Amino acid sequence: MPDAASRLGFGSVTLPIVNRATTRASMLAADSLLRGLIDEFLKRNLRVTLAFGMIPPDLADELQADSADPFRLLDQPDRSWVPYFRSVLDAYGQRVSRWQLGREQSLSAGGSWATPRDVAERLSKFRRVLSRFIPGPVTVLPTAAELESSPAGSAPGSEAITVLVPSSFRAVAAGEVVRAGIARGAAAPETTYLLEMPDASVFGHRAAVIEVVRRAVLAWAAHGASADPPPRLGLVDAWLSRPDRADDRAAALRPLPELGVLSVLSSRLAGRRVIGEFPVTPGVRCFILADPLAEQTSGALVAWNEGADPSLAVLRAYLGGGVITLYDPFGNGTVSRGETQGGATEIHTIALGETPVFIEGVDARMLRFIASFHIEPGVVPSIAAEHDHDVILENPWPVRVSGSIRLHEAASHRTAREWKFVPSGSIPFSILPGQSQRIPISFSFGPAEEAGPKEILAQVQLNADRAYSNLQLRTHLDVGAGELELSPSLVLSPTEAGPDVSVVVAVTNHSSRTRSLEILGLAPEQPRATIPLSNLGPGESAVRRFAFPGAAAALSGRHIRVVLSESDGVERINRYVRVP
Repeated sequence: MPDAASRLGFGSVTLPIVNRATTRASMLAADSLLRGLIDEFLKRNLRVTLAFGMIPPDLADELQADSADPFRLLDQPDRSWVPYFRSVLDAYGQRVSRWQLGREQSLSAGGSWATPRDVAERLSKFRRVLSRFIPGPVTVLPTAAELESSPAGSAPGSEAITVLVPSSFRAVAAGEVVRAGIARGAAAPETTYLLEMPDASVFGHRAAVIEVVRRAVLAWAAHGASADPPPRLGLVDAWLSRPDRADDRAAALRPLPELGVLSVLSSRLAGRRVIGEFPVTPGVRCFILADPLAEQTSGALVAWNEGADPSLAVLRAYLGGGVITLYDPFGNGTVSRGETQGGATEIHTIALGETPVFIEGVDARMLRFIASFHIEPGVVPSIAAEHDHDVILENPWPVRVSGSIRLHEAASHRTAREWKFVPSGSIPFSILPGQSQRIPISFSFGPAEEAGPKEILAQVQLNADRAYSNLQLRTHLDVGAGELELSPSLVLSPTEAGPDVSVVVAVTNHSSRTRSLEILGLAPEQPRATIPLSNLGPGESAVRRFAFPGAAAALSGRHIRVVLSESDGVERINRYVRVP
């Protein structure tokens, strides 16, 4: 185990000095496996923390205390328990300064938490006992993120804390826990976040690896680009016990695959911060990694799909002028080959799956510039009129940048030709270092524009650290995402082949007032279907149905337009359904 930890590049380890088999006799005899492990870790310059994770069963019986709650030791006279551990304290007091009281798992079940004052008093006594054997002991207080009463943010009386992020938490909770710790302003000078792994025997090692990487990256991202030291991350119980090899200290424990993955992670994250998130599509996470103090011409992305349609979970962007290499969580790499577009920039197309991928060699500043492109407001009412918005661009370079930008809707949209942008040509911009610029624009679209997200493209000519030609930027506008929700679906009847075509329309009123509405069904070469929907109250939903009898063959492969409008309003929400 020590060799593996050293080869994997880890800097610290926490070892329990007590287990269920510990007895007074074994402690006095100085358990050879434990002492051998401690010596080997210290020899390799790893920082060792020794943990009083439980009370030995025989000592617990003597004290009539709960074996799982080592805090109860501090309620007893020193003479009743200190001699039990004296051999370990004598042996390692001069070599190991960090001592932990309790385990995160035991505290997650409730433990002996009472008030921060109670904890502080017990830690003070623990430190006083340690000080007899250890010069300047560092006490480590374990907490669990799900304990609202645990003093994870204040760490009363401790020099360091660990915070367990249970496997039952969603991956995003790892970032939320770190953000909460930052917001509270932890009093302890050092905080370590321990990621509890999913049970590989239930979910498999692949799922465990995916979760470990996601949780670690989200925890790292929560810290942002702050100059403060990033969060310390660790794994709980990342070693597999081999009872059949208990006689062989080197083979008695072996690392789980997740431990090797954490080593790869540490090499990818070391010296870097998350300086932004790169937009791909809703449901995809893509973070920009770079050293905030360096030139950022060679950074990285880490990305995965956590819920998007696989056909949309594709990163298409200019990533930089160097070699772009993709690495999986195990460190296996492949080179990405880009395609030249517009005779100037090389566009990389990378399909993203549920397993996170590290994309190395990217130009981090360029990606921050591309990611900054968006339109405010991001929501536009579904009204065939001129809408005034602003284009936002930021300059991440240490020099003034200038250039021009030209907007258009993605040609793949069926109504793209109806979008009109003003100004219609190139719009100049000039941005000071570290600043942003708002560029006023107007646009309009036709009355048949479908509600939902719309991809807006921009062609950019940029002068920054060098000249960039024909950069393509992407952002989204949400059309018609307001107080009314329209959801149509198509049904063929009386058989799966028709011949009748029916459309079932669900309407929900998310506003705070009663609405009187009208539903239109418009199909090519078919009579118009009109359905009134009166007095739909706040929070209410209604379902209506209209049909085109015998039209299945004539409408096959074509679209039916469903329109929701208000009798006294100008907004028209459009949705389309395709006839198979």
